[in-house]
Amino acid sequence: MVDRGEAEALAVAKDLPDCLLVMDDQRARRLANELGLRFTGTLGMLDKGKRSGLVGSLRAEIGNLQRVGFRIAENIATEFLRRAGE
Repeated sequence: MVDRGEAEALAVAKDLPDCLLVMDDQRARRLANELGLRFTGTLGMLDKGKRSGLVGSLRAEIGNLQRVGFRIAENIATEFLRRAGE
């Protein structure tokens, strides 16, 4: 079961074919995938920002997110930074 906000985002996205959902909750992402919806997460958005020149350091941005309570497994952060060349 996903929370109300995620359920509403999924419902709206079903009516918007070019919509890109930004979701970090694993259950919501699984459901979006089952519904054939396009989605990314916070790290995916940071990666897009880095590639387009809007974000300078992914490492710094991940640190900022963690300081305000964003939870990310260390192995995921490490792999993400490795792939980004940081």
